[in-house]
Amino acid sequence: MGRFDSAWANDLVDFFEADDQRLQREIAFLVDRRNKIAHGLNEGIGPVKALALKEIACEVGDWFIARFNPDR
Repeated sequence: MGRFDSAWANDLVDFFEADDQRLQREIAFLVDRRNKIAHGLNEGIGPVKALALKEIACEVGDWFIARFNPDR
């Protein structure tokens, strides 16, 4: 993010560290499970956790869209 804007980079760090690093933990978990599944391991993630992780991914995606939105 720092290549686009140093303030955005700082905002992203703050965003991931807020709420006792909730987003950072959940995105790390999501990436870990994705990697394991991609390498053929069955992680048995249930639908409730999968939907919760989807919401986390959307939350992070919304943050990026808000920063890169040329109409704002």
